[in-house]
Amino acid sequence: MGREKYSAELIEQVIKDFKSTNDVNLISQKYGVPIHAIYRFRRKKLKAPEVSKDKKIKELSKEVADKELEIFSSRQAYR
Repeated sequence: MGREKYSAELIEQVIKDFKSTNDVNLISQKYGVPIHAIYRFRRKKLKAPEVSKDKKIKELSKEVADKELEIFSSRQAYR
């Protein structure tokens, strides 16, 4: 697979500007990025899996419950 031609920072800035202006021709000229690349950046960004807040909350709640169980178990062992 080939190397990345555009830096992650540039891609993020292009996507941000595209969202705010919705003018792909202007963004293309401003950054010197082909129009098809801008649409590809956006498509990849939309497909990128992001951890949902609900999933993160569940994971953190489970960690807290596990720690509480460890603390409770250690207290019971000393009695």
